[in-house]
Amino acid sequence: MIKSKTKKNVEVKVSLRVNETGARLVLEGRESGLRIAEVSIDPDNFLNMLGGLCNVSGSAEFYSPDKIGLTQEHKKFEFLLPEHNYRNKEQVAQGELKRVCPEGWEPDEHFNSQGSFFEKGDEKWARITIRRWYDKQD
Repeated sequence: MIKSKTKKNVEVKVSLRVNETGARLVLEGRESGLRIAEVSIDPDNFLNMLGGLCNVSGSAEFYSPDKIGLTQEHKKFEFLLPEHNYRNKEQVAQGELKRVCPEGWEPDEHFNSQGSFFEKGDEKWARITIRRWYDKQD
């Protein structure tokens, strides 16, 4: 478990990747499905750690600190597209998505699946995955 200011304990998945450039420790939130942090250590410092040396130098990158410890929910979101031509459908869809996406949800950045654009009768529709993160304890 990792201590966090927003949660008492956060369950994580831990991966350690080692190659000729050094070691990389990756932490992902078990519930959020998001990468929390990535720690990189050069080969010499990694070998020193394996030998028992503490406090070696490395670098860390942190991701989405506001979502650490939260649970991710995702679902498909479909919405009607305004008039457009085939060439600008992604641009039109992005603009419309900003307007109609439910509050508190974050859409994926791209319409990249085969079923992203479709028709219902004579109407043109778009489909994208939206996500939100929430505290299971609330």
